[in-house]
Parts: sequence; C-alpha cells; structure tokens
Amino acid sequence: MPHPNTPASAGATEPHEAHPAFIRRCAHRSSAARAPSEKLGRTVAWTTRAQGFLVNLMEVTHSVVDFQPWAFPVTLRVGWGEPFEYWPALGFTGESGRRVAVDVFYEKDRDDRESVRFERLLEEALAAQGFYLTAMSEEALASAPKTAVARMMVRFAGVATTSACVARLREVLAAHGGRATLGQLRGSAADGGELVAAACVLGMRRRLRLDVSKDGLDASSISLLPKGGNV
Repeated sequence: MPHPNTPASAGATEPHEAHPAFIRRCAHRSSAARAPSEKLGRTVAWTTRAQGFLVNLMEVTHSVVDFQPWAFPVTLRVGWGEPFEYWPALGFTGESGRRVAVDVFYEKDRDDRESVRFERLLEEALAAQGFYLTAMSEEALASAPKTAVARMMVRFAGVATTSACVARLREVLAAHGGRATLGQLRGSAADGGELVAAACVLGMRRRLRLDVSKDGLDASSISLLPKGGNV
C-alpha cells in the first residue's frame, strides 16, 4: 500500500481557493491521533474523526487484511482548473487483493459534489490506478450501529492472550460447534469477560473470524477459521 505522503503524479498542485470547500479540506493532512493496531502489528495515525471511525471498523472487519488513512492519492481536474491532488479518507486491501478507497463527505457538501460530478471523477481516477471507490457521509458513518460496536471491540487492543485463556476459548467454541456470540462467551464462566477480550484481540489479528453485529457487542460473534483456526 502506498505511503500516505506519496504523490499521485508529478505536476499536481494543492487545491486552489476557487475549488469547493470539501476539496480544499483534503489539503490539510496531519497526524491528529494514533493507536496501535492488532491487525497490522504497528501504530496507525489519522487526522479526522471519520478516519478514526474507519480505522476501528477496518481493525475488526475480518475480510480486510490491510488499511491506511490517506492511502490512495489521485490527481483530479475539476472544470477548467489546474490538476490537483485529492486524498480519500482511507484505503484498504481485502482478502481477494481488491484495493478500495473510502471517501467520506459531509452532507452539507453533497450539492457541491454533485454539481461537479465529483464522485464520478474520483471513481474514474481511482480506477485508472487499480482502486475501487466507496463513498459515504460522515453523518451516516458516525451513527451506524456497527461503528459503536467496533469502538468497543478495539478497546481490547493490547490485552494479553494467555495460553490458559486461549485454551478456555477453544473449549467454549468447540461446545458451540465452532461459533459463539460474545454474549455466550461472557456468560460461559466467571472468566467470561476475559474470554470476550481475548476473542476480540484474536479476531483483530485474524486468527479467529470476528463478525460485528449491529445489535451490539454481545450479539457479535467469533468463530474458527474454515481450516479449524490457529488459536
């Protein structure tokens, strides 16, 4: 995955004052927050609130194998203006190798985006580099139930997964046919809370399959991988 400061192409400039506000905002990139990633085995830094939400979701989504804020910069031209670099909020790579750029926008910018056919321009520019596009509003992202559940899960990052805890987790999963909700883990024994924490950490590491439910943390599930898992 490209480094977040890699230019999309030579000759691209920063967005001009004449561009809509949502384009100018993308020029302000910095590391406002950071957190360790169990999935990546390193620290991830991001700038915006929306990127923080996305980082949490990427961390707990099993089908995502790699991700990075500000990952896929592209060169765009809106109208007759000079070309400029635009940076979607985050890029990720799926199990199949498919690379996707996630562009997050405010609802207040929707009309400006539509007036210049921005999503179509961005989609075409990304496709030329081999990336797919998905776009969503920050409001929808912030209010999505899975966003809140992902945030609860990533709070377990850094929890130690002891051999005794892993052995107990294997037992509970075996008793439930290889798949159990986190609520079932929590209620399985006095150490149920520890099992939930260990399950989330192993899920983030992709050593188990973690499935996030919009109905909450306890409704989310953990299961062995198709070949029996390697916990």
